[in-house]
Amino acid sequence: MRRKKLWWSAGILGLATVFWFTGDRQLAVFGWSTGLLGLGVAYWETKEKTPPPEPVPGGPGTPALPPDQDPVVVAAAARRVRDARRIAVFATAFAVASAGVALLPLGPWRNPFIGWAILGAVGAVTAVTDSVRFRKRLPSTWTELEVLGPAAAGPWRLARTPDGGELAFKLSDTDDVLQRHIEETGVLRVLGEPRVGGPVRIAIPGERRLGLATFSLP
Repeated sequence: MRRKKLWWSAGILGLATVFWFTGDRQLAVFGWSTGLLGLGVAYWETKEKTPPPEPVPGGPGTPALPPDQDPVVVAAAARRVRDARRIAVFATAFAVASAGVALLPLGPWRNPFIGWAILGAVGAVTAVTDSVRFRKRLPSTWTELEVLGPAAAGPWRLARTPDGGELAFKLSDTDDVLQRHIEETGVLRVLGEPRVGGPVRIAIPGERRLGLATFSLP
């Protein structure tokens, strides 16, 4: 995730430089400010998350509590939704304020504010989507899938369902500890039932690790 932010920020800075030399100085200033902000965020996340990796929780086994009764998992889901909603409110306010300034008679200097309004709107939509995907209401069952190995096309991998079938999956919005847990235990724990199509929540029983997995037929 941090690597993607670094690449996006570098790309925006490069595009802004192109705008500068082609004469669109306002878009260049907007691009540079946005790219530098993205680099700052990526650097901060790297600095925060690089210290010694956290230990991976224990191996597979029948969870003692179902997801909707596991206090740690319930609290993690509620916090994820709460944080996403706060970001959505902030991003919406930022977008509205930028759009309001863009309506002022500022001449060509309106362009950066138009861009910021669009970025704020995109951030708000992304945060709302995140809050829906990590909704607080949890299912009453876990499903343990055995991770088999890579699928024919990366970044998909294969997993065996409890009934012996196979599904391809890929991870998203998943932190390093949850990824290493899946790698070391060979087990992917799904909240509820895995379904082909939209993202499904995954977690570790008794841990505040939440992520998403998208399933497809192999």
